[in-house]
Amino acid sequence: VSLTYDLTDNLFSVENNSIKADAIGNETSTINVNYGVGACRCSKEAFACISGPSNPSPVLTQNELIYICLSPNDESKDDVDISNFKMNFVQNERVVYRAAEIGSRGDPTEGSLSQISSLEQTYKVTSRVVTAIFEGGPSFDVTGMAYLEFKSRRLLASVGKEGLRGIQGLDTSKTEAPFSLNLEIKKTKEKAGNDVARGNLSVTLTAAVAAVVLALVFVIRKKLG
Repeated sequence: VSLTYDLTDNLFSVENNSIKADAIGNETSTINVNYGVGACRCSKEAFACISGPSNPSPVLTQNELIYICLSPNDESKDDVDISNFKMNFVQNERVVYRAAEIGSRGDPTEGSLSQISSLEQTYKVTSRVVTAIFEGGPSFDVTGMAYLEFKSRRLLASVGKEGLRGIQGLDTSKTEAPFSLNLEIKKTKEKAGNDVARGNLSVTLTAAVAAVVLALVFVIRKKLG
């Protein structure tokens, strides 16, 4: 049995077909994050804190160098680094000394009595404390503002490139974080002794002047009499 077809004379059509596109999913996520820095007393040899909530900062004496370490806090260190900062010594609501200023080239600028060094994520400010601070009270505040820069590569790896585009409210460039640290101070015995000596000298001079005045009054009265 054989069947014969003439394929040159055949027509076909597909009718009454429609296409409907699926709705494209659109999801927006908002993440609120608070990045910050921590400031603490550290030592000449190391960048680790020698003070904390359970270990109060030692009293700072006159003529002693002070070491202040600044780094992202535990919640921030995986995502950000400090790119720049300023640091002031404040007493009685007045800036007594500027230990560091925001640098125009991306790094902080040292004050006249300060030196800045760094190790990994931590900056250390080594400074002398100006004499005026020891004359102004039993303590002073170390205050300032740090500029934080995000580690973009780590963010892309942890969130995913497509996921990062969908996150709103997350600035991947820079952000600011204030910091503050209160420090107790104490005059040295030599300084205190000098203050007492100056006080005694002042009393002595006052008594001498009073004696001279009384002598002049006595001589004038004697002449008039």
